[in-house]
Amino acid sequence: MEIFSAVSYLSSFLTILYVIVVIAFIKGWHSLIYFKTSEGEGKTRVSILVAARNEETNISNTIDDLLAQNYNKELTEIIFIDDHSTDRTAEIIRSYASRGVKLICLNEDQALNSYKKRRYKQL
Repeated sequence: MEIFSAVSYLSSFLTILYVIVVIAFIKGWHSLIYFKTSEGEGKTRVSILVAARNEETNISNTIDDLLAQNYNKELTEIIFIDDHSTDRTAEIIRSYASRGVKLICLNEDQALNSYKKRRYKQL
């Protein structure tokens, strides 16, 4: 009987302790202060660089999402780097030039699948 009584007291104590911890967490979550943006607009220039290769199917959505940001458009620069695409990726990016999207095309003589693995001749 004593063992049953000790186990019963221990489980009751742990249950009460668990309820106290849960209540403390709930109070803490309700007292959190959420981030609010400042009243003024941003003053920092931002450049967004996106590397793309054969992204014809996704590139329009990416550009549209970047252009939909509510940061000051005069302080935002969006640059796409076309990494030897063999599809219409560069053409699609160029169609957004009137909206301020810039394109840089990599045009080495021989495109490699991995430029990290490129070996240079030692002199």
